[in-house]
Amino acid sequence: MNSFLCFRWIAVFAVIFTCAFADEPLDKYLVARWTFNGGSLKSDVGNYKLRQMDWGSAPSLDFDKDAARIGRGTLLICDDINSKALPKLTSTVTIWIRVLFETPIVNDSFFYGFRDEPEPGNWKNLVFCGLGQPGQPDHSSLFCRFASKAQFGRSSTLPEMKPGLFHNVAMVFDGNANSITYYVDSQELIGKHKEAASLDAFTNFAIGRLSASAASPEMVVDEIRIYGTALNSKWIGEIDPVVSKK
Repeated sequence: MNSFLCFRWIAVFAVIFTCAFADEPLDKYLVARWTFNGGSLKSDVGNYKLRQMDWGSAPSLDFDKDAARIGRGTLLICDDINSKALPKLTSTVTIWIRVLFETPIVNDSFFYGFRDEPEPGNWKNLVFCGLGQPGQPDHSSLFCRFASKAQFGRSSTLPEMKPGLFHNVAMVFDGNANSITYYVDSQELIGKHKEAASLDAFTNFAIGRLSASAASPEMVVDEIRIYGTALNSKWIGEIDPVVSKK
């Protein structure tokens, strides 16, 4: 075989190997994924179960087109996603959701994230969460509490999450880089904090409305993913929902 043909074969194998490997990291680090297909609250990856807690004056949970519609008085909680069972999530984690808000986002509304309390709860129980941004309708922010008890918040200057449209939203905590990155529709906002080596202990993952929220929009959740690593912007942009809404 001459050197030219040998080089061509090497190039072909390199492309095949690269393509085969490119999709591997996302699945390798996927801890849990809820698609709500068939109205199920059990994750199709990880076998984790969300439980429904109705506490407000207008609780509701229904399913349509393989998505969960969560009302103003309902919280979905997964107690098995916690830092005792999954300690590595305090060091590196990505939480990604595909969500539609039926009404405009209001100030200080809780969307989703890790908390240290199983009940509907208060703001003091938040560990790593996405929230409505104070004073900015249709904008959002993130909040996290570190193991040192220091707190960090970042208001989003990213695209507005207008009601009636699905948005891909992600939060990434990287204790190795002391960074917290927030994504809305693949556009990123990066924050740094010297205390961001580890998240504080948490007892559950939840999505819905806290009892302490003055109000919260109804949300339609198409998919939730939790990865046990800090995904970079390229990987975030490559996430394809199992069921896409047009």
